[in-house]
Amino acid sequence: MALTKVTYAMIQGSPANVLDFGADATGTTDSTAAFNAALAASSSVFVPAGTYLVENITEFNSGCELFGEGFTSILKLANTSPDSHVLDINHSTFVANIDGLYVHDLQLQGETATPVFEEQCHLVALTGVTNALFENVKFYAFSGDGVYIGSGDSGVDEYHNSNITISKCVFDGVNKENRNGISVID
Repeated sequence: MALTKVTYAMIQGSPANVLDFGADATGTTDSTAAFNAALAASSSVFVPAGTYLVENITEFNSGCELFGEGFTSILKLANTSPDSHVLDINHSTFVANIDGLYVHDLQLQGETATPVFEEQCHLVALTGVTNALFENVKFYAFSGDGVYIGSGDSGVDEYHNSNITISKCVFDGVNKENRNGISVID
């Protein structure tokens, strides 16, 4: 199935607002649990303008939309240790890929005060995802990759990504302490 905005319009209901799940738009306290709860409750999640500290938002399902009010809706990485990501999007059942993901009108941000290179600390990590569209997203101050598109396995079954589209996005590593804007490793 080709990924289009119309496809998402057909599957979405009223979006959940992360503030209704306890997210802190001031950037003071960690909002990861609120984001995961909103994603578990709804296939469409809205992020109002503000700065939200997060680490490894994981509760993505097929047919999911995550969107904000543009670059003023900032998801800032709370921790720059290895395997810390803003969005950690992967299927965990090893049965089927997450199919249909639309992330748009957001800013994803790494460490800006004391940036440090961390090879495995990406703003977005994708494994086992099919038909994903990232549109009008700013990837800012990443330590590893802005977007890491990789594969994995469960020890028996392999999982891969397919049909990943990144459109009208901005990549700004801010400094030389990062890896790539986009890495495709499979």
